[in-house]
Amino acid sequence: DELLLSAMAEEPVTPKRVPFATSVRATFSRARQLASEALGKADKTEYDLQFENLAGRVDRAKDAIDKIIKQIEVVLEPNTGRRLEHTWNEKVSRGRAARRTPTELEVLGSLMQACGSEYGQDTAFGSGLIQCGRLQSQLGEKQFALQTAVRDQFIRPLKAFVDGEVKSVAAERKTLGRCRLDLDAARLQAKASTASNSPSAAADQETARIAGDAFHKQLEITRVLLERAQRSTDATIQRVIALLDAQHAYHSAAAEATAALSRDLRRTSGIEPPSYMQSIAARAAGAATALSAPAAAAGPVEEGETRARVLCSYEARDETELALTVDEIVFTRPDSSLPEGWLLGRCNGRQGRVMANYLDFDEVDA
Repeated sequence: DELLLSAMAEEPVTPKRVPFATSVRATFSRARQLASEALGKADKTEYDLQFENLAGRVDRAKDAIDKIIKQIEVVLEPNTGRRLEHTWNEKVSRGRAARRTPTELEVLGSLMQACGSEYGQDTAFGSGLIQCGRLQSQLGEKQFALQTAVRDQFIRPLKAFVDGEVKSVAAERKTLGRCRLDLDAARLQAKASTASNSPSAAADQETARIAGDAFHKQLEITRVLLERAQRSTDATIQRVIALLDAQHAYHSAAAEATAALSRDLRRTSGIEPPSYMQSIAARAAGAATALSAPAAAAGPVEEGETRARVLCSYEARDETELALTVDEIVFTRPDSSLPEGWLLGRCNGRQGRVMANYLDFDEVDA
């Protein structure tokens, strides 16, 4: 950075404003140099390997960021019309609070509540629709919070990086390319003048020297900007972490809320969890549980007890219930004081009532 500041503070080799005729001659000279290089009739100054690697990494970072931002916008809002509407609202608002468009989940939630009320909130179906609709609306609000967090903490910072540092690097690299063409064209002219003993040989040699100074100065400026952009790229890992944190907060809250409502509706309606849910939950959580918290040792079975394995985790709703973790071993016994479908269970020194449909009595290791 100090090198960049000192280089930019120096008096420029060429004036910022050049006459039109000089600009035209320079453009023509660069075009001729490019054509000669393409035909193999002129030498080309190559950048050093470190510079090429830096430039390549920055180019790949920009390409990756552009692709990821484009796709994550689709993930956040699959509906093309809503996506365009959001982009338009952002441009029109210019920093002010944009008009809030309800998410699809909020629309679904309102519809379910309206249908439930119309059918009859005193019926099982109507009441279930109303409760589910309220939850969908809440999930829609959380979805909007997820979208806002991802845009604020992931998309906008990355766009600012591309539109700021990366764009500045691109401009300096473009200037460097012109300096490189000027240098090679001046060297070629000086070489020809010297070979023919032209009276302008000394002047051409001086022009080549000045072009060389300008090229190396611009090369160092561009190198410093590339290194700074590379450091900024590495620091964007915090944006990836922010994305994951936002997704985790949303999905955790959604999983907890949907599981709680599902349990409540099953209890009130007397419907057991379907077998496919039990097997999916057991398989999905089984491997991770086996690594992090292996199933408890079985221990002796007391008289009147039956040994069972937990199919899916269950959170106790009150002190009378026994919290369960998938793959745990539970010892159960019938109890006439409990409602139908419930058993008295003990596990790891804890005791409480458990729902039989959360247990597997057939596939338990001996």
